[in-house]
Amino acid sequence: ELARSLLAHPSMAAIGGHPYSPSDIELPGFVPQQLSPLQLVVPLIGTSLLVITVIWLVSGRVLNTGRSARLSKADRLIMCWWAITGLTNLIIEASFLFTPNYLTKESPSFFDEIWKEYSKADSRYASRDTTIVAIEVIAVFLRGPASLLAMYVCLLHFTTTHFPFITLSIP
Repeated sequence: ELARSLLAHPSMAAIGGHPYSPSDIELPGFVPQQLSPLQLVVPLIGTSLLVITVIWLVSGRVLNTGRSARLSKADRLIMCWWAITGLTNLIIEASFLFTPNYLTKESPSFFDEIWKEYSKADSRYASRDTTIVAIEVIAVFLRGPASLLAMYVCLLHFTTTHFPFITLSIP
């Protein structure tokens, strides 16, 4: 069965039976990825474009507080950026935290497949390195909500928006 799965997935390393580097990393119960990168990227791009469109349209109709002028195009673009950042942290990255067995699931979710693909670029995700998990905790519980708060602050058009934006932009 391992040989058949290796033939079905030519990018998989022959030694470890998985596509992650180093090939000797131990991933007991590993189940190969079922969706192609294209099958992962298209829905992500589509969903992102939908969110951007909704934020753009809604923000174009909201008046600035205490002013009769509408939000500038720059403010609206910034709101779109913070919305995508916040939702990515709260949805996609949270799925990594709350699904530690994503590599071994026989019927993986779309998000499990995203993390299998992402782990090819950084195998510390596949091995659930404690530093990576700690960074993801920060992303999910601090950066995600703070990004949505930054979007809201931009909507209200506070004059002091630069401080939260700069603070959030520092990795």
